[in-house]
Amino acid sequence: YQVAPVSGKVTLDGQPLANVTVVFQPSGAKAGATPGPGSTATTDAQGQYTLKTIGETSQPGAVVGPHVVSIALAQKPGAGQEAPAANPLASRIPSTLLNFDVPAAGTTQANFDLKSVTPASVRGAWKSSS
Repeated sequence: YQVAPVSGKVTLDGQPLANVTVVFQPSGAKAGATPGPGSTATTDAQGQYTLKTIGETSQPGAVVGPHVVSIALAQKPGAGQEAPAANPLASRIPSTLLNFDVPAAGTTQANFDLKSVTPASVRGAWKSSS
C-alpha cells in the first residue's frame, strides 16, 4: 500500500475543535482486500491535525484511497469510560461516519466542518412516524 501525507482542520459550527481524535480507516476498493493500516491524530487548539499510520511501523500520513473517517473526543490517559460523557461538548459532536478519499499526492485540506447535534434534534431523530 502507498501512504501519502494528510493533514487538515476540524471545526464545530465554524469554530476550531480542539482535542478530538480523528481516525481514518481505509475502506478498500475490493471485498476481502487488505487496504492497509488506519491512521489517527489528535487536533490541536486550532483544530489542526496531521495523521500518522497506526502500528509498529507508524509513519506520517494515510493509505492512498477511500477511507471511513470518525471524529470523537480524545480520552485523557487513565480516564474512565465516563470521561467523554462528562464533557458537555460530547453531546454536541455528531456520531456520523464521514468519507474521505486520500489522493496519491497527499493533502493539507482534509477538513471537516461538523454541525452541532442538539438534544432536541436527537429526540426528533428517534420519534416514531406512526
